[in-house]
Amino acid sequence: MTQKELQDTVIVTGWKSAYIAKKNKSKDLMSQVRREITENEILGLIVWYSQQKFDADNCDEYTITDSHGNVELTIKKGK
Repeated sequence: MTQKELQDTVIVTGWKSAYIAKKNKSKDLMSQVRREITENEILGLIVWYSQQKFDADNCDEYTITDSHGNVELTIKKGK
């Protein structure tokens, strides 16, 4: 992808899936130029991010919170 193409894409969540989609001007409709992000891609990103987080923060777990500070998810390092 070119730099311009990357700038024109967003990650969009749908009813049961997430997509990489081309930006459009509508706030209600998703672009038809899109592809579904696979479960393996999502899990791969979570594992990669977690490994970086554990190393950088020297920790064995971290939490993900919503905008109000409520814990949504706790990720723990595997054994």
